[in-house]
Amino acid sequence: MPKRQLRKGEVNCYCSAYQFPHRFGGGKCKGFNLVQSQWLTYFGSGDCENCNLRCEDENTCNVFDGIEKTKECPVVQEFTQQNEVRLLGKYWK
Repeated sequence: MPKRQLRKGEVNCYCSAYQFPHRFGGGKCKGFNLVQSQWLTYFGSGDCENCNLRCEDENTCNVFDGIEKTKECPVVQEFTQQNEVRLLGKYWK
């Protein structure tokens, strides 16, 4: 089966929501892999240093802990704006 070309506003994602490459923000994919990679790599510096979702007392991230939705994370917002990703569905509204 030939691979379909990406349409404008679509980016492939390789997170654990599906066992195959899929559209970022589609179906079960909520963009958590971006938050997870950012938190594990840069927490306490870079984008996370001045983030309003960071809990400094406990040194955790409200999105990573599941308190806030991934759409609230500045990293996800910046990624979707840079790549002009169209986010569809009730989760992103």
